Amino acid sequence: MRYSVSRVNFRRIILEKVALVTGASRGIGKACALRLAECGYDIVVNYNSNEAKAQEVVSAIEALGQKAVAIKANTADLKEVQNMFREAHKAFGRLDVLVNNAGVVDDAYLLMINEDSLARSLDINIKGYFHCAQQAALKMMSKKQGVIINVSSVSSVLAVEGQGVYSATKGAVNSMTATLAKELAPRGIRVNAVAPGFIETEMLDAIPEDKKEEYLKAIPMHRLGKASEVSEAILKGIADAKKNMVKITLEGTTIPHDIIGEFGAGRVMLKPAPEGTGIIAGGAVRAVMEAVGISNIRAKCLRSNNPQNVVKATMQGLISLRDAAEVARIRGKNVEDIVG
Repeated sequence: MRYSVSRVNFRRIILEKVALVTGASRGIGKACALRLAECGYDIVVNYNSNEAKAQEVVSAIEALGQKAVAIKANTADLKEVQNMFREAHKAFGRLDVLVNNAGVVDDAYLLMINEDSLARSLDINIKGYFHCAQQAALKMMSKKQGVIINVSSVSSVLAVEGQGVYSATKGAVNSMTATLAKELAPRGIRVNAVAPGFIETEMLDAIPEDKKEEYLKAIPMHRLGKASEVSEAILKGIADAKKNMVKITLEGTTIPHDIIGEFGAGRVMLKPAPEGTGIIAGGAVRAVMEAVGISNIRAKCLRSNNPQNVVKATMQGLISLRDAAEVARIRGKNVEDIVG
């Protein structure tokens, strides 16, 4: 027996509480960890070699009134990454945000690139990001919410001499981010990237002064960026996820009951469908269903075919869905009374 509920405006804002920041003992990672702590996050401070610097960051976070733990891990080593996430879970019991930041810059012109430097860059800048994203997703999927921010670089889209390897790795991060955003969206996990320009950190110390002057001339404000400015951009990406993520109740690969969503002149009827039906819907509705992870449903536009109204009406309907337990609670009845 199917059941129906009246349309209810419902939105669940996801409140992140624990963030893991890789490469957080210095530079952008440190600035990001401190800024997140200022906003009420407990922090997992990842480092690879400098424990003393990592502990300084932990102390600074604790001085802000938040909890923090420093965990050593080379992100290129899967076993070390797995252990880091286990230790993080022991410390805090949850993970809401991953900032994939740990990276290396080994600048060299094409004919000067050596095998060790190439392997190191690929391992840390690409494999390391995948390792951490995998482990974070495993933790986040169980509660169907989370945010992964990948730190890329403007070098991924600009041709900077001597940065062929670094640019290639950051280009890979961009592609990875776009793909994982699609894969993980149905699981409630948002994936985004921030691509800083030339930032005043220790990583920039290896660049010759004449090159720095050349870079500065190409920057409209004629100055290097600051790590704190990047942390603000990362924080904005996380805050957007908090505002825009919503809970949608599903029943397997379909919806639990009939619903009509409305927005402006748009009115969309959604009906559950058995396995194997597929998505029977127009283009705008189909795109929403694929993004949400619904693979069996029947839908029909009852009024306006304006794509914007149709999409918003579809989302309004999906957000209003309830499972039997929720309906029983709202009506003050037992689940058995609702499902019959």
